Order: sequence, then structure tokens, then C-alpha cells
Amino acid sequence: AGVVRRDSPHWEALIRDGLEALCEADQRRFWALADSRAGPGGARTAAGVVQTNGLPVDMANGRPGIAVYGTVSRFNHSCRNNINNSWQQDLGKEVLHATRDIEAGEELCITYVDLFSTREERQSELSRIFHFSCECEVCSLSGAELQRSEKARAMLGKLR
Repeated sequence: AGVVRRDSPHWEALIRDGLEALCEADQRRFWALADSRAGPGGARTAAGVVQTNGLPVDMANGRPGIAVYGTVSRFNHSCRNNINNSWQQDLGKEVLHATRDIEAGEELCITYVDLFSTREERQSELSRIFHFSCECEVCSLSGAELQRSEKARAMLGKLR
């Protein structure tokens, strides 16, 4: 299979083909996920559900892919995530790890973007791809606190 652009008419058809291969219960779980492209009262599409809930994966052929999960896809974003998620090709699974101690009742959050980017870059990517503006505790920083956060993220990004 070749690369298909998200704005291509083939994108929706490719997703529909994948959906048809799922059992009825998995199809219901898929359609229960959000579609941020639909807007209030708008028509939901399979492509909209994938764009809203899809997470990047590296396919066995080395090409990038996208996966939608019944649970992980429901996790909200935070620039101070408490869960790290990664696709493990050898296991064929998305694996989750806590990034810090998590309090009972605390919301589990993953990140949808590169945490080592600047706030402006993260906000731009979240707006462009997921159609929302992050208001997490990190994005709400200002002044000297924001500058310290940006500097620390830049330094950590260089260590990768």
C-alpha cells in the first residue's frame, strides 16, 4: 500500500475498508469515539473519527501508520502527561507507562504532540490537527515560569 494523504478522497475509502474488516462490536466502539471535524450537529465521518482519535504507529514495513484504540484513544492530552504511550511493533500493541506517581482519581493523560517543542509550536499543532487549544497547567504558565519551562524543554529535547 502506498501513502494516502488525509485530504485525498481515497483516505475515507481506505478507512471504510478497514472498518468493514472489523467485527460489529469493534465497529460500534469505533463509532462511539469523538469526531472533532463534525462540529455541533454535523455529519460524522470515519475519517473524522480517525483524525480525532488516531495515534501514530510505525508499521512493520517501516512506514508510518495510524491506529485507533477503544481505550487509549479516549485519553485527553496534556503537555504534562502522566502516561507515556508507544507502539511496540514486536508485540503488535500500544504500551502504556506511568511517567510519574498518579494519585487515585487523577485523570490519565497522554500527549498528542512533541513535548520538547515550544508552547507556540505545540499549540499550533494541536489546533491544526486536533482543532483545540491546550489549556493545561504548562500552557497556562506565563512570565518567568514560562521561560523556565521553555528552556528546560529545549534542553531535554537536545538529549534525545
